[in-house]
Amino acid sequence: APSFGGDAPDGSAKTLADLRGKVVVISFGATWCEPCRQEMPAMERVAGSSDAVFLAVDLLEDGAKARSFMDSLGITHLQPLLDLDGTVTRRYGVVGLPQTFFIDGQGVIRHIAHGQILDETAVRTGIDKAK
Repeated sequence: APSFGGDAPDGSAKTLADLRGKVVVISFGATWCEPCRQEMPAMERVAGSSDAVFLAVDLLEDGAKARSFMDSLGITHLQPLLDLDGTVTRRYGVVGLPQTFFIDGQGVIRHIAHGQILDETAVRTGIDKAK
């Protein structure tokens, strides 16, 4: 998986390298993306019962907007990450939202889901492919 660095809405920095050894689910979205809004509750439920790390990459929006969006949906287990200039989104070749990458503990992309709204079963299947 392409390495990246990004900022959380609280200003803390995150990198993919910091998460080595763990399954990582990276979901690319935005507050204006209705399908993203629809799949967030399923992601949240799985994240609350999984050892995987969930990163919600918010495209081209500031921290206050991303945090408000997640708060409005009751999202507490997905870690927001801001992609203020689109660099991370381009690095991953994302062309439509939402798009989700399932990365194994060695940093290898094992599954990509795009073009559909993920339900809990689809999220768990992606995690299983990354184990």
